[in-house]
Amino acid sequence: MNQPDLVSVIVPIYNAALYIDDSIKSVLNQSYPNIEVIAIDDCSTDSTYEILERYSDKRLRLYKNTSKLGVSETLNRGVSLARGFYIARHDADDISLYNRIDIQVKFLKASNYDLVGCNLRRFGTKSDIVRFPTNYTRIFIRLFYGSPLAHPTVVGKASVFKQHNYDARMEYAEDYDLWERLDRYGFKITNINEVLVNYRVHDNQVSNLKSVIQNRSKESISSRRLNLFFNRSYGLRKAIEHKDVKFRWIDIVYWLILEIKNHKRLKVIIKILGLF
Repeated sequence: MNQPDLVSVIVPIYNAALYIDDSIKSVLNQSYPNIEVIAIDDCSTDSTYEILERYSDKRLRLYKNTSKLGVSETLNRGVSLARGFYIARHDADDISLYNRIDIQVKFLKASNYDLVGCNLRRFGTKSDIVRFPTNYTRIFIRLFYGSPLAHPTVVGKASVFKQHNYDARMEYAEDYDLWERLDRYGFKITNINEVLVNYRVHDNQVSNLKSVIQNRSKESISSRRLNLFFNRSYGLRKAIEHKDVKFRWIDIVYWLILEIKNHKRLKVIIKILGLF
């Protein structure tokens, strides 16, 4: 019987000693039978690396950066080390439900999508469910303001990640930057409307500690996309013609609300209204 395609799960790690054991176990205990876990410690100053050294599971490939690279370059190192046909992301403080990878790989095999994310359940200092768009029109719109996929929920074709690296200049928003570029290059991204990841919320995560840098990167990506798609030589209308974008009035209202909430740029609002 043929083995299913290998999935390389990339886990960048920094000072995650409190959570890493449960997190790694949730990946090693996946129902999908053919995985490798590429865990890369980015010069932690706690006992993270020592905890991982205790594992004897041969599916766990453990590495330690010789100098601190940051998230983007650590991810790029993981991508270069990956041997799988698919790459899955997982964060060192999160929990993947036991059938997560199996569900996402089956979805990719049965469709023409290149990457797929899913909904997540937040736990810790917050407790709720966060849903992400499955409709491409909503994904297209969301990409003007932020990431339409939760980074630690994504599974995609390894060839896509190897062809298009994370950009270290967009540190702490490297996922948003990559999804935005992939969308413009014609790759297909979406989400499954299921909760497959438990996302831990705590005071030491990047979104809390590095929010100023993260917001600056997000603003840069958002401005780049807006400038490109409203540029005369490219034009949003031309882009829409080549994509599965079908606006309803509710989508137009959704876009306008996001624009007002995120930027309050009157000129952009006028341009959006002028498209329809």
